[in-house]
Amino acid sequence: MKRFLVIALIGILASCSSDLKLPDAPDDLIPEEQMVDLLYDMTILESGIQVRYQSVNRYYKVMQQSGKVYLKSKGISVERYERSYDYYVSRPEQMQEMYTRVMDSITVELNTLQK
Repeated sequence: MKRFLVIALIGILASCSSDLKLPDAPDDLIPEEQMVDLLYDMTILESGIQVRYQSVNRYYKVMQQSGKVYLKSKGISVERYERSYDYYVSRPEQMQEMYTRVMDSITVELNTLQK
């Protein structure tokens, strides 16, 4: 939810400034489909950690470490993920569409689990 609000705010600010130059895609940009998969998994990971750790300080540390371990398991460096994330965030319409796909996938999975 926090990411959606950040994306919405960026979108509003970007629409107010027509002189804003979008950054170029990094050479090692994570392709959109793979990024959607990563965002899906990171959202699920974050949800579990939020439920388990109520202390913001502890939650932040656990999420940061868990995110690093997850990305490493996928063969992606934190730096590459952050560069790609920053690129997509600078394009709010594309990022919103990506998060819509993530949320749709989560909804389908929840409905399946509830049956």
